[in-house]
Amino acid sequence: MNHADTNNRLCAFLTCFTLAPVIPAAAGPARGTLMVDGQAVTVLRDRYGAPHIFAPSERAAYWANGYAIAEDRMAQMEKYRRAARGELAELVGPTALPSDEETRREGYTEAEREEILRGLDPAVRQSLEAYADGVNSFLKARGADLPPEVRKLGVPIRPWRATDSLAIGESSRS
Repeated sequence: MNHADTNNRLCAFLTCFTLAPVIPAAAGPARGTLMVDGQAVTVLRDRYGAPHIFAPSERAAYWANGYAIAEDRMAQMEKYRRAARGELAELVGPTALPSDEETRREGYTEAEREEILRGLDPAVRQSLEAYADGVNSFLKARGADLPPEVRKLGVPIRPWRATDSLAIGESSRS
């Protein structure tokens, strides 16, 4: 896969959570003003709970997007991440082992994802990193008080990495 192809797929990945129908988080979704690197970012939610982000910089926008999407879809994101990394059996049991084995055999390794990340256009890499920072800010803010659908997974939720987004983008094309 060439880097232009990777960049296009990453843009598609980053919008997939944003364009999917949003179910408002039970604990009260982010709205109002969030501070990102000293910049005020406004998050408004429409009557369907979909976040609309107004930010003074791309980094702040991607950060707020990561935060809002994690708030709405962290359980789904965790399932996607585990499926994309060949770790789904940890959630659903041995029926996922064949899929996990295929993913680990056919997919990129973490070292390869790190190399791809380093080779991306700096703006794309920074966007993925800002998105991950926003997801992790949500996880840190909530601590053990994660939404019920996340707790129901029964596994600890690891910090989000930019390579998690790469893995999901990679798996979505197969």
